[in-house]
Amino acid sequence: MSESETFVAPSMYAEDFPPGAVFALGSYNVTEAEIVEFARQWDPLPIHTHSETAQRSSFGGLVASGVHVLGIFQRLHVEALLGRTAVVAGRGTRELWLRAPTRGGDILTASVEFVENSPRRRRGDAAVTLRGTMVNQHGTLVFEMLGELLIQSRTGPSAEG
Repeated sequence: MSESETFVAPSMYAEDFPPGAVFALGSYNVTEAEIVEFARQWDPLPIHTHSETAQRSSFGGLVASGVHVLGIFQRLHVEALLGRTAVVAGRGTRELWLRAPTRGGDILTASVEFVENSPRRRRGDAAVTLRGTMVNQHGTLVFEMLGELLIQSRTGPSAEG
């Protein structure tokens, strides 16, 4: 943890995420320079790194790597919600869809809806399923995922069920 980062005690627990609960996660402005910089390091396909080649592709220009788009979602999720949640661990991603390309200049707005909350009383946590989405400034769905987290229960472990 750097000096500029400070630990924030969790204020949200598994009980705070019933099925149907929706949380806005904020927005992020994607730049073309960022698309290229990320891709050069992590996903150096020409559709992400080379303007002329990308222009000749079926996308008609540079597009963000799917890994980059996922990273943007994760950052927004942590800053808006998970950073104050008693997360035990991520269990996995069941589905991840890139519904439309993300380009430089796009403003992505994210949200998350909680789909299922299965308490594990003996362990003092819950397996929580969520659907995350991001739309661009035109309202076009660009990203959708279904994932599962373990979130600590406010009451902790119990001897029953």
